[in-house]
Amino acid sequence: MFLRDALTPLSSGATLVLPGDDDVRDPAAFLAAESITVCHVVPSLAARWLRRAQGTWESLRLAFFTGEPLYA
Repeated sequence: MFLRDALTPLSSGATLVLPGDDDVRDPAAFLAAESITVCHVVPSLAARWLRRAQGTWESLRLAFFTGEPLYA
């Protein structure tokens, strides 16, 4: 899965941005600061991000959820 996640954006002309240690503590700030447009994440992690989110992620256009059930 890593190869698909890493090579697909690179072969499409996109930039692959990986979070550092400090970025995982405040993912909303990371997404906003890096102007992330596409995110691939498991639903439980995205739910945790949303509970802690302050502000909006205006640049985010697409979110791909995989690896576990997606609940409303």
